[in-house]
Amino acid sequence: MLAALFYGPMDVRLEECPIPQPGHGELLVKVAVATTCGTDVKTFRRGHPLLFHHVPAGFGHEVAGIVAAIDKNVRQFREGDAVVVANSAPCQHCFYCRHGRYSLCENLLFLNGAYAEYLLVPEPIVRQNLYILPSNTSFVAAALTEPLACAFHGIEASDIKPGDTVAILGAGPLGLLLAATAKLRGARVMITGRGTQRLAVARHFRADVVIDVSGLSSQEQVEAVRNKTEKQ
Repeated sequence: MLAALFYGPMDVRLEECPIPQPGHGELLVKVAVATTCGTDVKTFRRGHPLLFHHVPAGFGHEVAGIVAAIDKNVRQFREGDAVVVANSAPCQHCFYCRHGRYSLCENLLFLNGAYAEYLLVPEPIVRQNLYILPSNTSFVAAALTEPLACAFHGIEASDIKPGDTVAILGAGPLGLLLAATAKLRGARVMITGRGTQRLAVARHFRADVVIDVSGLSSQEQVEAVRNKTEKQ
């Protein structure tokens, strides 16, 4: 199979690699869609202290596809299932896991290798963080599950309620997902940003106020938001 391997900052190589075979509790996914996260971009540019135990290593972690092979001990999935693969799994035993703070797990297992024709999914992720897709969910949409989950986590942590006014500073991918999820909570959403395409997506997500901050100083950006919030 072809796979993009991370050798170091600014050094990713497309190479022919053996197709991995599932071990105990594992399964193999034929990749349909793999997207590029901001973390992938930063890792490509300057490396990452936690993602790779050794290099070269598989690269990419936002992925959806079809189960291609399965270990006999895996009961909840079948070959041919359309799935989305989460990029990590908590240990369930450390201090943070025992307190439900799974994203802070001291032994968090990361999954890389989405930029390949096939991806081997380890047992902890198969058991905890692999999901069968509804028939009406595309692979393209499913591959955005991880950043969408980050947006939902932020909205929940902020305790946003119907009728609240939410200002989102930046109309990048996560900012746009935050706008969409805040609207689902019934909030009045304003978002600032630059770029015609991104601001058009913000309007598509039904943001109540969209502010183009192109050419504005930092202070002018603050005032532009305050003018829409009764100076709050």
